[in-house]
Amino acid sequence: MQLLFGGTMLDSMLNEMRLDWKPIDYMDEDEKNFYVELKAPGYKKDEISITHKDGLIRVKGETNRKGKHGSFSHAFATPKKIKPGEIQAQLEDGILTITLPKQEESAVRQIPIQ
Repeated sequence: MQLLFGGTMLDSMLNEMRLDWKPIDYMDEDEKNFYVELKAPGYKKDEISITHKDGLIRVKGETNRKGKHGSFSHAFATPKKIKPGEIQAQLEDGILTITLPKQEESAVRQIPIQ
């Protein structure tokens, strides 16, 4: 995947991004999805919660193992043209990847004048 910077919805996402903790580690997009990666080393998936409401994704992690407490929090605005019901997340090797499926663009339709 190639990181795109010029004139894309990713630019909009970067410009609108709000963060509670630290910057997102990696953002990317392809024709069908936006991808956001966050580092969550040492966390298990049941120690992380992800919510989406009103165009904002919130990621929170909290652990309390072996007497050590740790937590993190991220929040970022999503692009306006995503499919909220199809957002997915995967945790692998300490990297949390959130996939935001893009909505298909509406086709331009010619309207006849009567």
